[in-house]
Amino acid sequence: MRLQKLIAYGHLAGNTVDSTSPGKRMIDRVVEVICGCFTGPQTDDGVQLQIIKVENSILGFSNL
Repeated sequence: MRLQKLIAYGHLAGNTVDSTSPGKRMIDRVVEVICGCFTGPQTDDGVQLQIIKVENSILGFSNL
């Protein structure tokens, strides 16, 4: 939920360059980390729901 708020209020800028991978944006790294939490069908339903919520926030935010 906190990550969703950071995105919604513009505190996580999508165009910021990832300092560890200069060819990527920070939001790309965030998405990779979030998606990495999904380990397959055995992933807890609550975790899957949070992944979907954050991904929806990212997709719905026009400044990213």
